[in-house]
Amino acid sequence: MKNENLIIYILMLGTFGVLSTEMGVVGILPQIAEYFNVNITQAGLFVSLFALTIAICGIFMPLVFSKFDRKKASFWFLQYLPYFQQ
Repeated sequence: MKNENLIIYILMLGTFGVLSTEMGVVGILPQIAEYFNVNITQAGLFVSLFALTIAICGIFMPLVFSKFDRKKASFWFLQYLPYFQQ
């Protein structure tokens, strides 16, 4: 019973984290639009495309990377991540 409660708390925390990430961006939408010099409609479209991309990739990416070792995949991702930052 104790293990089941722990799993439920972990799932609850994960769901809260994912939804906070998605919905948190909507709260600062005017600041994002101002920073990138676009109107709020365009910024909202980009947020919607981001959410759609996450929803689609969330289905297929685990299937694609299931044949790789998780530690090695995480290591290589973290090695190349700074090159994709501005």
